[in-house]
Amino acid sequence: MRKVTHLIFCSFEVGGLPFSMAEILNRHDQDCLYVALTTQHTSAHDSTHYHFGLTAAPWDYSARFRAIAHSDELVVKELRRLNAEYGLSTCLALGSKAHLLACADIPFKYWSYGSDLDQNCFGPLWPAGYPFWKRLAVYAIFLANTRKQTRQSIRQAESVLIAPYQKPALDRVAPGKPLFWLPHFFPVLSHEVTLTFKTNARQTVYEAIGPGRFLFSSTRHVWCGALSKQADNKGNDIILKAFQSYVQRTGDLELRLVLVLKGPDIEATQKLAVDIGLTRQIVWVDQMPRPKLYAFYAAAEVCFGQFGTPVLTGAALEPLAQATPAISSFTTETAVPSYSVAPPIFNSNNPERIGEHLSAILHSPREYARLSFNSWQWSNSSTSEENFVKHFSAEFG
Repeated sequence: MRKVTHLIFCSFEVGGLPFSMAEILNRHDQDCLYVALTTQHTSAHDSTHYHFGLTAAPWDYSARFRAIAHSDELVVKELRRLNAEYGLSTCLALGSKAHLLACADIPFKYWSYGSDLDQNCFGPLWPAGYPFWKRLAVYAIFLANTRKQTRQSIRQAESVLIAPYQKPALDRVAPGKPLFWLPHFFPVLSHEVTLTFKTNARQTVYEAIGPGRFLFSSTRHVWCGALSKQADNKGNDIILKAFQSYVQRTGDLELRLVLVLKGPDIEATQKLAVDIGLTRQIVWVDQMPRPKLYAFYAAAEVCFGQFGTPVLTGAALEPLAQATPAISSFTTETAVPSYSVAPPIFNSNNPERIGEHLSAILHSPREYARLSFNSWQWSNSSTSEENFVKHFSAEFG
């Protein structure tokens, strides 16, 4: 039996990404086990299954934990058995149950996926109109469970991977905690193959939404009311206002904006579209698994990331691998490790500036071609699977 050195332990499943990490590592001859700590009978959305279909990987040991996930004591015992059986030496963990690794004497580094550090370490996000008496009961349970365990997981980690905007929150939870970093990872093909894929993708997408040029945003709709004050704010309204600015500048009524039906503020976005007179140029599509999402990224003229909390996400970076220019808002704070070369993404949350930028690149074939190639070139060197494996191996040994 081959020696396994890495473990990816996931007690909160994030878009199928932890599973994808393990798959990439194993495919590139990096021995890695994967454990997703989910209950045996769960109604929760399974992002791994949704994005990648049915999976039966020999390195996926989640099934050994499924029936015991409700018991911390049993999980720790099984982790000890797994460690004794395979001699685990490194672990990347995420989710509030990561502290169980320390109980099993398995050192780990922690990857913050966002709301764990933003909310779970401090206070829950209350829905509008949530009764005060219920808040008291829920908050008591929250303090004793979610908050306590999430803070334990972060504090007991050897180091933590965070987004730049999270540094103040981390300093409140675990002052002086060392930081580490891993790049994003996407399947990046050669430039020639990518251009062919883009041509084919346009035909596929046009069959679904009708022919014609379009801008695309895959970002969840979280931007108004109480949600606007949360770190999860995506600033979706900026996208619509920027599109309005572009249309007013150019009179281009043929270009469309494609949005995904996902998130609590869909109705607010739809109302905003009515208010600014863009409903005829906006196309709504259902959320889709990642392979289909790649086709939309490739077929779009330009893609949008997020414009609330300034952070680089897959919605802004994935299009670059498809040689599609992107626009997003992100911080260049240097206190937190990140890319040594910033991505060629137009960085702004000002609708007028974004509208001006769209006008400039969409009406200049030479400038658009240059930006398209630069997008692919940066992704090829910075977010390819090979680059991810290189950085993971260097970080985890």
